[in-house]
Amino acid sequence: MQGVEWTTVPGLEDLSADELRAAAPGAEVVLRPDALAGHLWVAGPEHAPAVRALRSAQRVVRVLGRWPLPVDEPLATVQRVTAEVAAALPELADPSTPFRVRCKRIGAHPFTSEDVERTGGAGVRERSPRPVRLTGPAVVLRCDVRGPALVVGLEVEAPPREVPPWRQATSLKPALAWGLTVLARPDGPSPHHLLDPFCGGGTVLAEAAARWPTTALYGSDLHARCAEGVQENLGARVTTRTGDARALGEVWPGLTFDTLITNPPFGERLGKDVDLVRLYQGFLESAARVATSDARLVVLAHRRGAFNAALRNAPWRTRHVRIVELGGLYAGAFVLEPK
Repeated sequence: MQGVEWTTVPGLEDLSADELRAAAPGAEVVLRPDALAGHLWVAGPEHAPAVRALRSAQRVVRVLGRWPLPVDEPLATVQRVTAEVAAALPELADPSTPFRVRCKRIGAHPFTSEDVERTGGAGVRERSPRPVRLTGPAVVLRCDVRGPALVVGLEVEAPPREVPPWRQATSLKPALAWGLTVLARPDGPSPHHLLDPFCGGGTVLAEAAARWPTTALYGSDLHARCAEGVQENLGARVTTRTGDARALGEVWPGLTFDTLITNPPFGERLGKDVDLVRLYQGFLESAARVATSDARLVVLAHRRGAFNAALRNAPWRTRHVRIVELGGLYAGAFVLEPK
């Protein structure tokens, strides 16, 4: 069956499904098709524009079909199927269109992902010697192997988020930053004053700006270049300052915030001698001093054990914890409220 498959941050699948249902009422979304974390699927290629516009979507594929792979000569089936698909694709009607084939293989097979890509490319070129371009092709054909099945689709380019003038070397994924805003305030009115006290590259504030056009946004960071860079990126939409997240009352005197969303640094970003529990404790106590009585605090904690230890005597209680997978690391998105 044809449809649209997309990926999001593993752990945010239900939030991404809700985002699509809001954009396309009645859409029947399947979470984790083929038991793949971070994947979602909806029947009907007509949903491609709506999926393409999701803030939670990362890679979008218009699924063209699913074929069984025989035990004998499976690669011959790959070549036959891709030849048939390519002949019927309007996107490949012009024989001068550059393309490439990508494969993600799951399961045990007597061939590699590179074998599938090579064979699939031969199938696409079977009826016309089309140019192959590994970087920047006009068309990307997916030939994903999942156990005994071949899933063929066409990658759909997601609308690019605006490239900011300043970029930090490592930044939070926009889809994850979007998810943190949803966890903070899934429903109801927009926040009045939102703070990211470890603003870093400003991804959380950028997603908050897109989701809540009327919310007053604030960002601070111990590193002046981060605060300056975020100000460059968001302009008058945000107020930034340089300061320690463990002394927010001094950084933001006279201000209180009903929503705080942040991704504190961890591991190598802090150095070997930093006591992570004490860092979290100092931040949680500081955040409570600038929070309103009905505030929500969302913290993405990459070291969940240290964060849970810091929470034991903190002036916050846990409403919800969401586990998300980031490149093999399982971080916790802690949704907190004042005690």
